[in-house]
Amino acid sequence: RRHTNRGPYRDEPIAPQQLQRLIDLVSSPTVRLVLLVDDGARREFGALVVQSTERIVADPEMSMDSFRWIRTGRRDVLVHGDGVTIDTSGTGRRMTVAAKLLPDLNATRIDRIWVDMTRDVHTATASAFGMILMPDRLSMAHSIAAGRAWQRLHLAATAAGIAAQPLNQPLEMIDRHHMLGRQDEFGPSLANLARASGWEPTFVFRLGYAA
Repeated sequence: RRHTNRGPYRDEPIAPQQLQRLIDLVSSPTVRLVLLVDDGARREFGALVVQSTERIVADPEMSMDSFRWIRTGRRDVLVHGDGVTIDTSGTGRRMTVAAKLLPDLNATRIDRIWVDMTRDVHTATASAFGMILMPDRLSMAHSIAAGRAWQRLHLAATAAGIAAQPLNQPLEMIDRHHMLGRQDEFGPSLANLARASGWEPTFVFRLGYAA
């Protein structure tokens, strides 16, 4: 039953004790989980996710790298057997049906849908946002520990009836800035929200009860 849920989540808070169980489940000497539930922190975090998504689609190379994973037509779905299809994109039933009838969408249209969904659904309906942090995000051992933590967290959330979706656009932009030698603002902004000095965010996501 575990899967990425990109659809809207209900306006229903997750019980604090349930969130604490998730924190206790994955915390270790190399992994720390921070969950953001108050309105101010969620707005600030959501704005970072939307801004980073807009940066990705404005970067031609990043836009095309993302588009390669979008399976817009039945042939692509059957040939590749991977990526994101319209059925798993979180769009409403009417748009899903229309998209299957219309010609395949191009990268520009896909990017616009992604930004709109990120702003109006993904960040607007989350009950909580989360960040997995570690002391050194470039350490392979720490990265494996963080990946294992996400698997445990997602399974536990699913067992509790909680939906989840990775929202790693800010991390993609951090890496892009480092790759191009640019000054990065997303890392410091996430670290400031996490209030965890000396720890670096490596994976971000949202939680909530699926609508």
